[in-house]
Amino acid sequence: MVKQEHRFGWTMPGISKKVVKIAVISVLSIGVLYVLGLIYLPALLGAPFSSRSGGKLSVMDFVTWYEAGMLARSPERTQIYEPDVQLRYLNELIAPERSEVPFFIAYPPYFFSLMAPLSLLPLRTAYILWIIAWPLVLMAALHFVLKKYAPRLDAADRAIFLLAVLFSQPLIISLRLGQTSSWLVTCICLFFHGLASKKDRLAGAALALSSIKPQYLLFLGLPAIAQRRWRLLASAVVAEMVLLVVAGLNVGWHNLIKYPSWLAYVETSPVTHLSISPKSMVSLRGLLSCLLPPEMTGIIMAALLIAQVIYLCRVWSAPRLKTDLRWPMALTLASATALSPHLHYHDLLILSVAAALTIPSLSIFQAARLPAWPLRYWCLLLLYYPFVSWLCFMAASSIEIPLLAIMNTALLLLAVSQVQMMLGNKEPLEGLS
Repeated sequence: MVKQEHRFGWTMPGISKKVVKIAVISVLSIGVLYVLGLIYLPALLGAPFSSRSGGKLSVMDFVTWYEAGMLARSPERTQIYEPDVQLRYLNELIAPERSEVPFFIAYPPYFFSLMAPLSLLPLRTAYILWIIAWPLVLMAALHFVLKKYAPRLDAADRAIFLLAVLFSQPLIISLRLGQTSSWLVTCICLFFHGLASKKDRLAGAALALSSIKPQYLLFLGLPAIAQRRWRLLASAVVAEMVLLVVAGLNVGWHNLIKYPSWLAYVETSPVTHLSISPKSMVSLRGLLSCLLPPEMTGIIMAALLIAQVIYLCRVWSAPRLKTDLRWPMALTLASATALSPHLHYHDLLILSVAAALTIPSLSIFQAARLPAWPLRYWCLLLLYYPFVSWLCFMAASSIEIPLLAIMNTALLLLAVSQVQMMLGNKEPLEGLS
């Protein structure tokens, strides 16, 4: 009987490690091909970008990104944040379907300008290009992070990791909707590499480009502030200024000033699409919104956010953790998924970076035997996450959102416990150093 032993690898009685990994890769590949086929085949065969169910209109998010590019090239480009203008252009794109309610484009002004070249292509061609290019870019970024910062994982482990991300429901939803989550996660990968390797210009540029989703800037900007990386912050400001100047010249300087008030309007407007409903958030805000009045939810979330920001500043400025930034970054990303005021299902891809930086083995058997309980349950929860995400997706929404919020909160608590062990003058945990 063969028994392959590998301290942080795959150990199964009677079966070699290589055979197990090949089997896992084969099974995941079949699953990935199947779910991707459900996305790419309808796109190639001309499936509509909008549909109605029970009288309610649904429109793929990519249509609004394409609309942003059209607006940036149109005679009305100085009115990009006017609801009636957005609604008119949307109806042109989804005709003969028609919406009576605007699907708000809540992205910063420069996003409109960056989407302009893509809108030169036909809508379907642009969508197919988008859902092919961004997953490839994301896989390349995650592969780089795994190879650089997860030395215990070999080539087969990296393949399994990437296939699991491709199979996860957050990425599938992101592709189906044509979302920008892959853009965000790619920026996070580049930002961390720039931060860890002291490539401030790279980190600054990635931080600036991640501002398409400004709700994460608070979390991503904290490491540079806490560690007084002024050159990184200056690089981010310069990159952001370049983006804003491009936008100002294109869509008008007044839209730069109007953007914050537009965001406030989108969040509070009575004419609101479900996608910006607090109860649809998969962070702790969504769970609390289902249980408490909006005012109390806001107070609790604000208090938790302030407390966590203070704690993160302490972690990032701790001398003991400055030589290895993987766990501080994982804690920061876990904080973003649990406490962000605006977090949708597809943005849970953020956790793939946290997993890449911290999981010492992809073997569930080995993860279950890790000596430190925070690391053990952190790894198990992340290893099961792609499969649990499917179960959550297939469940009723009344169960799905609370369950995801609880899982994300559990990951945050585990990350805090792990970091506290590292701050408590204990020896570095084996497999992570």
